[in-house]
Amino acid sequence: VYSLLKSKLPDIDIKLLHSQFNSRDRNNVESILTNEKLPQVLVATQVVEVSLDVDFDIGFFEPAPIDALIQRMGRVNRYGKKNVAQIIIFDEQVNKYNLYCECSGHSHNSDCRLSLTLKELQKIKNSLTEKELINLADNIYGDGYKGEEKKKFDEGINHPDLVDFEN
Repeated sequence: VYSLLKSKLPDIDIKLLHSQFNSRDRNNVESILTNEKLPQVLVATQVVEVSLDVDFDIGFFEPAPIDALIQRMGRVNRYGKKNVAQIIIFDEQVNKYNLYCECSGHSHNSDCRLSLTLKELQKIKNSLTEKELINLADNIYGDGYKGEEKKKFDEGINHPDLVDFEN
Protein backbone atom coordinates (compact mmCIF):
# COMPACT_ATOMS: atom_id res chain seq x y z
CA VAL A 1 0.00 0.00 0.00
CA TYR A 2 2.82 2.35 0.91
CA SER A 3 4.72 1.70 -2.34
CA LEU A 4 1.59 2.12 -4.42
CA LEU A 5 0.69 5.42 -2.75
CA LYS A 6 4.25 6.75 -3.08
CA SER A 7 4.30 5.92 -6.79
CA LYS A 8 0.85 7.40 -7.48
CA LEU A 9 1.21 10.44 -5.20
CA PRO A 10 4.88 11.48 -5.34
CA ASP A 11 4.23 14.99 -3.99
CA ILE A 12 2.36 13.82 -0.89
CA ASP A 13 4.17 13.39 2.42
CA ILE A 14 3.64 9.68 3.22
CA LYS A 15 5.29 7.77 6.06
CA LEU A 16 5.43 4.05 6.74
CA LEU A 17 5.44 2.45 10.19
CA HIS A 18 5.52 -1.27 10.89
CA SER A 19 6.90 -3.66 13.47
CA GLN A 20 9.59 -5.07 11.19
CA PHE A 21 11.63 -1.85 11.30
CA ASN A 22 14.78 -2.11 13.39
CA SER A 23 14.53 -0.10 16.61
CA ARG A 24 16.55 2.86 15.25
CA ASP A 25 14.32 3.25 12.17
CA ARG A 26 11.11 2.74 14.13
CA ASN A 27 12.17 5.28 16.76
CA ASN A 28 13.03 7.73 13.98
CA VAL A 29 9.59 7.42 12.37
CA GLU A 30 7.81 7.59 15.73
CA SER A 31 9.81 10.70 16.65
CA ILE A 32 8.77 12.39 13.41
CA LEU A 33 5.15 11.45 14.06
CA THR A 34 5.08 12.73 17.63
CA ASN A 35 7.51 15.66 17.59
CA GLU A 36 7.25 17.12 14.12
CA LYS A 37 4.51 17.87 11.64
CA LEU A 38 2.40 14.81 10.90
CA PRO A 39 2.66 13.46 7.37
CA GLN A 40 -0.41 13.79 5.17
CA VAL A 41 -0.67 9.98 5.08
CA LEU A 42 0.54 7.32 7.49
CA VAL A 43 0.54 3.70 6.34
CA ALA A 44 0.92 1.51 9.41
CA THR A 45 0.45 -2.01 10.65
CA GLN A 46 -1.03 -2.93 14.04
CA VAL A 47 1.94 -1.19 15.64
CA VAL A 48 -0.10 2.03 15.42
CA GLU A 49 -2.56 0.62 17.96
CA VAL A 50 -0.25 1.01 20.95
CA SER A 51 1.42 4.02 22.57
CA LEU A 52 1.48 6.36 19.59
CA ASP A 53 0.04 9.81 20.28
CA VAL A 54 -1.03 10.96 16.81
CA ASP A 55 -4.19 12.68 15.60
CA PHE A 56 -5.27 12.21 11.98
CA ASP A 57 -8.38 13.56 10.24
CA ILE A 58 -9.53 10.33 8.60
CA GLY A 59 -8.77 6.64 8.93
CA PHE A 60 -8.81 3.73 6.49
CA PHE A 61 -8.52 0.40 8.28
CA GLU A 62 -8.32 -3.23 7.32
CA PRO A 63 -10.84 -5.36 9.18
CA ALA A 64 -9.86 -6.40 12.69
CA PRO A 65 -11.62 -7.40 15.91
CA ILE A 66 -13.40 -4.51 17.59
CA ASP A 67 -10.77 -4.05 20.33
CA ALA A 68 -8.03 -3.53 17.74
CA LEU A 69 -10.25 -1.21 15.70
CA ILE A 70 -11.02 0.86 18.78
CA GLN A 71 -7.29 1.35 19.34
CA ARG A 72 -6.84 2.42 15.70
CA MET A 73 -9.83 4.75 15.91
CA GLY A 74 -8.08 6.43 18.82
CA ARG A 75 -5.53 7.77 16.32
CA VAL A 76 -8.20 9.70 14.42
CA ASN A 77 -9.58 12.92 15.93
CA ARG A 78 -7.81 11.82 19.09
CA TYR A 79 -8.64 14.90 21.12
CA GLY A 80 -12.18 15.44 19.79
CA LYS A 81 -11.34 18.98 18.70
CA LYS A 82 -12.41 18.45 15.10
CA ASN A 83 -15.73 17.65 13.52
CA VAL A 84 -16.80 14.02 13.48
CA ALA A 85 -14.00 12.05 11.86
CA GLN A 86 -14.61 9.68 9.01
CA ILE A 87 -13.34 6.13 9.43
CA ILE A 88 -13.59 3.58 6.65
CA ILE A 89 -13.22 -0.09 7.54
CA PHE A 90 -12.66 -2.37 4.58
CA ASP A 91 -14.70 -5.55 4.14
CA GLU A 92 -11.60 -7.54 3.23
CA GLN A 93 -8.00 -7.33 4.26
CA VAL A 94 -5.23 -6.29 1.91
CA ASN A 95 -2.71 -8.34 3.86
CA LYS A 96 -2.29 -11.86 2.50
CA TYR A 97 -1.96 -13.30 6.03
CA ASN A 98 -5.00 -13.81 8.24
CA LEU A 99 -3.83 -11.90 11.29
CA TYR A 100 -6.95 -12.21 13.41
CA CYS A 101 -8.81 -15.26 12.24
CA GLU A 102 -7.58 -18.70 11.35
CA CYS A 103 -10.36 -19.25 8.84
CA SER A 104 -9.29 -20.00 5.30
CA GLY A 105 -9.17 -17.19 2.77
CA HIS A 106 -11.45 -14.21 3.33
CA SER A 107 -14.48 -16.20 4.43
CA HIS A 108 -14.75 -16.28 8.21
CA ASN A 109 -16.92 -18.57 10.28
CA SER A 110 -19.65 -16.94 12.32
CA ASP A 111 -17.76 -17.48 15.61
CA CYS A 112 -14.69 -15.61 14.40
CA ARG A 113 -14.24 -12.29 16.27
CA LEU A 114 -13.42 -10.62 12.98
CA SER A 115 -16.67 -11.85 11.43
CA LEU A 116 -18.65 -10.81 14.51
CA THR A 117 -17.04 -7.37 14.45
CA LEU A 118 -17.85 -6.79 10.78
CA LYS A 119 -21.41 -8.01 11.30
CA GLU A 120 -21.95 -5.65 14.24
CA LEU A 121 -20.36 -2.69 12.44
CA GLN A 122 -22.63 -3.17 9.43
CA LYS A 123 -25.60 -2.46 11.70
CA ILE A 124 -24.27 1.04 12.46
CA LYS A 125 -25.86 3.73 10.33
CA ASN A 126 -24.59 6.91 12.01
CA SER A 127 -21.56 8.17 13.87
CA LEU A 128 -20.36 6.01 16.73
CA THR A 129 -20.05 7.32 20.26
CA GLU A 130 -17.63 5.89 22.80
CA LYS A 131 -20.57 4.31 24.62
CA GLU A 132 -21.67 2.58 21.41
CA LEU A 133 -18.13 1.29 20.87
CA ILE A 134 -18.15 -0.18 24.37
CA ASN A 135 -21.52 -1.80 23.65
CA LEU A 136 -20.11 -3.26 20.41
CA ALA A 137 -17.15 -4.71 22.27
CA ASP A 138 -19.50 -6.15 24.91
CA ASN A 139 -21.66 -7.73 22.19
CA ILE A 140 -18.63 -9.29 20.50
CA TYR A 141 -16.72 -10.43 23.60
CA GLY A 142 -19.63 -10.80 26.03
CA ASP A 143 -19.63 -14.60 25.91
CA GLY A 144 -15.93 -14.82 26.68
CA TYR A 145 -13.48 -17.07 24.91
CA LYS A 146 -14.46 -20.44 23.49
CA GLY A 147 -12.78 -23.24 21.58
CA GLU A 148 -9.37 -22.40 20.09
CA GLU A 149 -9.50 -18.84 21.49
CA LYS A 150 -10.01 -20.20 25.00
CA LYS A 151 -7.14 -22.65 24.53
CA LYS A 152 -4.80 -19.87 23.38
CA PHE A 153 -5.92 -17.58 26.21
CA ASP A 154 -5.32 -20.31 28.80
CA GLU A 155 -1.89 -21.07 27.33
CA GLY A 156 -1.00 -17.38 27.50
CA ILE A 157 -2.32 -16.70 31.00
CA ASN A 158 -0.67 -19.87 32.34
CA HIS A 159 2.67 -19.25 30.64
CA PRO A 160 5.52 -19.86 33.12
CA ASP A 161 6.82 -16.30 32.66
CA LEU A 162 3.47 -14.92 33.85
CA VAL A 163 2.79 -17.50 36.52
CA ASP A 164 6.23 -16.95 38.07
CA PHE A 165 6.40 -13.25 37.18
CA GLU A 166 7.53 -11.95 40.57
CA ASN A 167 10.53 -14.28 40.58
